[in-house]
Amino acid sequence: MLAVTSYPRAHIETGRARLADQVARFRTLAAASQAAGVDPDALEAVEGDYATTLVVALHAWFLNRMRGLEGKDGNPANEVRVLAASIIDHGAVFTSETPIRIDAATTVLGLEPGDPVRISLDELERLGTAYFDEIEARYGEPR
Repeated sequence: MLAVTSYPRAHIETGRARLADQVARFRTLAAASQAAGVDPDALEAVEGDYATTLVVALHAWFLNRMRGLEGKDGNPANEVRVLAASIIDHGAVFTSETPIRIDAATTVLGLEPGDPVRISLDELERLGTAYFDEIEARYGEPR
């Protein structure tokens, strides 16, 4: 597939809505599980796995985006790209891609190379918001 240089607003907004829906569904399930007496540590572990897996889904939603438009400055689109590669290719250990300049001080999650990639739903929401905003700014079709 050719590199994508723009996405319809509807595609971006559908992605935002799907992420919000997935987070809300997990929170509903988590609340019911807590009420049923599920071990909070077990629930937290599942939340981390779930949120981390959704990072890969975020990246896949815009998988064929043109890298040249994305830049290499450590922006949220770069962060999601590097996170997805870290999860898939490096056993969920944060591993920065060479051409992308990731600075933990300016990223959404603040991960350093070698840190485990395991995030909460709150962190996923922050990352998702920043990611969709970045995608919209760089690839969104004009209104």
